[in-house]
Amino acid sequence: MPKIGFPRMGLYTEIIAKLFDELGTEAVLASPNTPEKVFKLAISGSPEFICIPFKWTLADYIDILEKSDQNITLLQYKTCAGRCRFHCYYLTQTEILKKLGYKFKGIYPVRSGLGTIGDIMGITGANIGEVLFAFKRVYKRIKELEEKLYPETGDIRIGLIGEIYSICDSRVNLNLVQKLKDLGCYVENSLGLAHFINDGFKMLFSNKRKLLRQKARMIFPELIGGHLINNIEAIIQFAEKKFDGIILVRPLSCMPEVFGETFFNFLCEDYRMPLFIQNCDEAGSEVNLENRLEAFVEAIRLKKCQN
Repeated sequence: MPKIGFPRMGLYTEIIAKLFDELGTEAVLASPNTPEKVFKLAISGSPEFICIPFKWTLADYIDILEKSDQNITLLQYKTCAGRCRFHCYYLTQTEILKKLGYKFKGIYPVRSGLGTIGDIMGITGANIGEVLFAFKRVYKRIKELEEKLYPETGDIRIGLIGEIYSICDSRVNLNLVQKLKDLGCYVENSLGLAHFINDGFKMLFSNKRKLLRQKARMIFPELIGGHLINNIEAIIQFAEKKFDGIILVRPLSCMPEVFGETFFNFLCEDYRMPLFIQNCDEAGSEVNLENRLEAFVEAIRLKKCQN
């Protein structure tokens, strides 16, 4: 049986693993509670100013290789657009892991859209019918999970934008979504995994979606990478749905999202929605985040009461 491992993707991890299990491929998973020594090893092996998703995905690879043999293929998602460094992680991480003394078959980058189907066929040896059938089941599970993760309850409506990995992995964002729920917020994630499956397969490109993309391109016409265009689209949609505030969740050194901050600020000011920025890195403080979130939510709640 072929054996694969891939970085954790928040609560989507087990669903993705089940896809490979159903196609006759063993998925070796990193622990949801990464050992401190593993994360420290990943940090020490990473370039100093690289973004936090690089360090966490490297830590997951180390954790997987510690519990596996050398007959394993590591996978890496290519879910982001344009010129994001995520596309090149596998090249650098391969060399780092080899330098640390680990042996494995290699890191295989999995493309988005139709490329995903071909890549899964190559990894598992399954035929196209088997992969499409399994992929359809997994997509349904992802949709069901997202409905449970983001129930429509709460008096303050908060929209999440930013970088998909930072939003989806609670280790990176310090359990942001649960903290918002505890403060009585309804949270909607514009960058869930289902969104990127839809985007990759062009499943939601209706006339309305095309018009939204045109609006976003008028604001920022260049291809910069990351999720900048997706985030501009999301802000417009959240404004149309009368959301109360926006939270930008990004790696501290993510240049596309840092560059886009100016445009996000302008848009949120135009739509009269406050913007909260969470910069994610290994030095993040949960207490600091909780205090800032509480002030942000209470300011919104007070303004709503006054109006």
